[in-house]
Order: sequence, then C-alpha cells, then structure tokens
Amino acid sequence: MLITLPAFRKVVLAAEARSERFISWVGILSNLKYNFRKTKIDLLHIGAASEGTMDHTEILGSVELFEGITPAELQSISLICKEIIFNDGDVITKQGESGEDLYIVLDGFVEILHSRTSPEQSPRTIVHLGKGQIFGEMALVDHGPRSATVRAAADQTKVLIIHCDDFEQECEENHHLGYVVMRNIAADLSFKLRHRHFADR
Repeated sequence: MLITLPAFRKVVLAAEARSERFISWVGILSNLKYNFRKTKIDLLHIGAASEGTMDHTEILGSVELFEGITPAELQSISLICKEIIFNDGDVITKQGESGEDLYIVLDGFVEILHSRTSPEQSPRTIVHLGKGQIFGEMALVDHGPRSATVRAAADQTKVLIIHCDDFEQECEENHHLGYVVMRNIAADLSFKLRHRHFADR
C-alpha cells in the first residue's frame, strides 16, 4: 500500500508527537529532497522506522559492492537489512544449500570453508573475513547453491543480512541501483577469474 507525500507528512507529524524515534526518520526524508520516486513510501518502511530500525548506511557505504550508489540509495538498502548475532562456531551458511541472502560482516569475524568433493568431507579454511566484508553475493545473481560453508569465528559476530527478494524489489524501483550493483559484481568476478587464470599458469 502506498501513500502520497502530503498524507505521509501528516502520519509522520502525528507519530512524532507520540515517539521521539521518528526524529531520525524525518531527517532521512529531508535528505531525500522529496524527489519523485520518494513521494510514495511503502508502509512497511514506516513500520520499520517506528520500531527503531538501525541506520547502517555508513558500513554499507564502505562495501565495494555498493560503490557508486547515492546516499539515498544506501538508505533504501539500510531499510531492508536485518542484523543477526552469531557466536564462535555457529554455521551461517552451508556449502551446497540454496542461497537467498547476501551477508555483510558488521562486527567480529567469519571463516570461509570449502570442500572440493562434497560438504560431508572435512573442509579447509579458505579465508577469514572481517568488518565491512561480504559473502553470499552471488545469491543476488543466480539463487544457486552455496559454494562454501561460512561460520562465525568469534563470539558476538554481527552480520547484516539482505534477502535477495527484498533487494530485487529495490532494483525494480530503482534501475540505477541495480545497474551499479550488478556492474560491481561483474567487475569482482572478472578480477577473480583473471587472478585464477594467472595463478594456474
């Protein structure tokens, strides 16, 4: 359900009188400069703001995947992020399982493990990732099986999760956002393929 900007202003003013948590939301709206695309706001986002959704735009802005998108677009992505905490040894994703989420390390560390033959055999550690690094980004492209297992490597490891369906909806509403992210994924894949090619020579 969508509402027009004048109607939305009335909702915000009424809610602001009841809760100080809407102050940050009003500030966000002013930064968007009320462009045409933002004159219609999904009521789900209003509900998220009323529940005190955390603003993760700073960490999102440091992620290479989102390099080149605008502050307003970062804010849109922040609204669909979910923060989850894992403890040391907790499995976040498992090799071979279907993937529908992108993960961003917010705090702590994760360990990437891979089995060359099957997930049942003892995997080997490929790399450790820390704050601002991502994994599972290929879920945004093909929804295919996970190529590796990822588990938390420290207690209180915080990750942001973006579900691919939510992200695709954002891209449907903003083609520039979708183009930039897919371009960045393609550039990253190109770099990895070139690196692998020279390593195998």
